[in-house]
Amino acid sequence: MELHLTPEELEKLTKLQEIFKLDSLENTVKHLLFNPEKVDDKYSLAVKVVSLLDPTVDIASPSRNESAFLYRCVVSEYLRSCGYTYTKIGKLLNRDHSSISYFKRVADDANEHPIINKPLILRKKAFYEKLNELSKLNEE
Repeated sequence: MELHLTPEELEKLTKLQEIFKLDSLENTVKHLLFNPEKVDDKYSLAVKVVSLLDPTVDIASPSRNESAFLYRCVVSEYLRSCGYTYTKIGKLLNRDHSSISYFKRVADDANEHPIINKPLILRKKAFYEKLNELSKLNEE
């Protein structure tokens, strides 16, 4: 496959290659073509960010492991800030709305007890950094 790209397009594609951890620009193009995503869909974007940060975590699975729980807290907080209802987030994460309320409360309280909640704070920081990185690429 031969690509005719401007330097700006090539730079953007190279950044996407790094983000998606793909081995070549050709595979990056294939990934973008055959895995269309609604990047304006906040939930899809959040799932993508979590999968890039920790490919072993499925936030909608019934798993109760610590990493999945912590990412559910971060994603719940993010989606609430985007205007999603507790019920809507619950449906997306296969949880009851009361669980989402709890996840958000845990995420909100993390800053009050930074030593106890260090794993959550680290995941939260990584999530928002990667989210901003993907959002900037989307705007270009």
